[in-house]
Parts: sequence; structure tokens; C-alpha cells
Amino acid sequence: MHNEDMEQQTLPDDLIGTSAAAKMLAVSPKTLRGWIKDGKVPAFRIGSRMRVSRRDVLAVIQRVETDGPRIATRAEVEAHAKWVDDTLKAAGVRK
Repeated sequence: MHNEDMEQQTLPDDLIGTSAAAKMLAVSPKTLRGWIKDGKVPAFRIGSRMRVSRRDVLAVIQRVETDGPRIATRAEVEAHAKWVDDTLKAAGVRK
């Protein structure tokens, strides 16, 4: 049994690991960590593990179902384009 699975058994019912939360949200764990970092999903540490409230995950799902997908702002699109350009330059694909 994986460590997170073992720890999951001893947590209160409402607390879940980031892998389980990512599965509920149908996103990668990396995406969820970004959302946590950006404050879109509340989370906290128990020991060395990040934990999320199942209630908070369900609230995110409800928000998406209610509000629908969100259009990225111009600043977000420009920041992403810069990141892509910088990444390609660092990889030697673009000058």
C-alpha cells in the first residue's frame, strides 16, 4: 500500500490527499498544486503531506458547474505566451 493511501485511512473523513483531490477535479496533481499555490484551492500540511478538504474540492467543482469555464485574461495569456517563449529559448528551439 502506498504511503499516502496508508495515511489517508487515518485522516478525518473530510481531509484528502492531493492525489485524491486531483482525481476528483479531473486535473493532474501538478495542476492542483498550482491552484493551491495560487489560492484557488485551500490546503494545508499535515506533517510533510499537503491535505485538502473534500468540502473545498466539491465547492470548486460546484463553482465550475455553476459559473462555467472562465476565459483567461489578457495578462494571463501574455504571461503564458512569455513562459512558452522563454521555455523554447532555454531548450534551444527558439532564438
